[in-house]
Amino acid sequence: MTFRDQYANALAVKTDMPVENVPAAAYFAGAFYEQLESCAGRIPTVLCGGGVKIDEALTLSHAPLNCRMLLYTQEGAGTLLIEGQRYPLETGTLLYLDRSRCDFSLLSDPLPWHFITFSFGGGGFFPFLSLWQMWIHSCSHSWKITLPC
Repeated sequence: MTFRDQYANALAVKTDMPVENVPAAAYFAGAFYEQLESCAGRIPTVLCGGGVKIDEALTLSHAPLNCRMLLYTQEGAGTLLIEGQRYPLETGTLLYLDRSRCDFSLLSDPLPWHFITFSFGGGGFFPFLSLWQMWIHSCSHSWKITLPC
């Protein structure tokens, strides 16, 4: 099964708009990228990503998926709902999430919400994650980082 299919199976879009107006699950992932077999499982690889703009109130309910995700709120705001807790995703917020570990939902109210997201697969995340955390702690950015699970 392709990552596109896995992504679509792991996402439920909940909204009050007519079903024919609801974008396909793949819209919320951005573009899907071809994977090099020679790198599979060895290094972090971008599986999908891009900019997403949401102009309607909706909930994106995500089941666990074998990947990591970065989500940067470029404009507007959303809410991360995970393990019964709500976390605001305001403009300038950067979220890193290991999607294999838990269910979560993204709520798009107030509107509009424009975010950039990337999903990563493969191996070798721990050295990169350590460097990432060191960089975040050493920088004085206005960004916030949320590591809920």
